[in-house]
Amino acid sequence: MEITAAGTLRANKTNSIPPSRELNTPIFGYQKYITILPYVPKSRKVIHLMSSIHHDKEIDSTTRSKQKPAVITFYKQTESGVDVVDNLSIA
Repeated sequence: MEITAAGTLRANKTNSIPPSRELNTPIFGYQKYITILPYVPKSRKVIHLMSSIHHDKEIDSTTRSKQKPAVITFYKQTESGVDVVDNLSIA
């Protein structure tokens, strides 16, 4: 069984990730099984994502000029799963 993950990284743990310099311009970084990227959706806000599911520079076509990577769209659609698992583990 293969386990996959997609999520965000804390800003204080991202020393080795190159900063994205321009608004709505993702910079993708790859290792063997992991994709990492910083993305700037608005001024002075950077989101750092890591995924073992996405291995290309796919851009979500529905985001038009925002050029939002597909990994961000996927993360937003599935982020509630962590909350469900947390609630089940407490019960």
